[in-house]
Amino acid sequence: MKLSEAIKHAKKQAAKNAKCGDLSGSAEHKQLAEWLEELARKRREDSRKKGKTKVKKLLHPTQPLSRDHNNRLRFKENKIVSYLLENGGINMNKLACLPFDNEDRVQLAQLIGFSLGGFGELSYVSDKDYARAEKKARS
Repeated sequence: MKLSEAIKHAKKQAAKNAKCGDLSGSAEHKQLAEWLEELARKRREDSRKKGKTKVKKLLHPTQPLSRDHNNRLRFKENKIVSYLLENGGINMNKLACLPFDNEDRVQLAQLIGFSLGGFGELSYVSDKDYARAEKKARS
């Protein structure tokens, strides 16, 4: 039964009970109808709010790939990120122990210039991530 049908049924039952002199039953069904209408209003409001704030989950962009001096496909290194890793007092081993999402780890591997082959061997890189990067390399 749909919510709108339940509201109609409760109102109909309230009217029927009132005609039969069952004022208690009528009052209970009126109250039930009011609660159901309130629920329907809240659902509509929530639906509108979700519609306004709904944000499509965006993947991190896949870094461009190029061949290195050994002809290996390698992600384009982001010099700023590499500099921060080399000079910021933190290294990959320390980062591995911190609670970051795999999605962020995948992007970091690309930003520091991992080779495509090495990227595919990382435990946090999914088959889908690797396939997306490999597809980009072919295009």
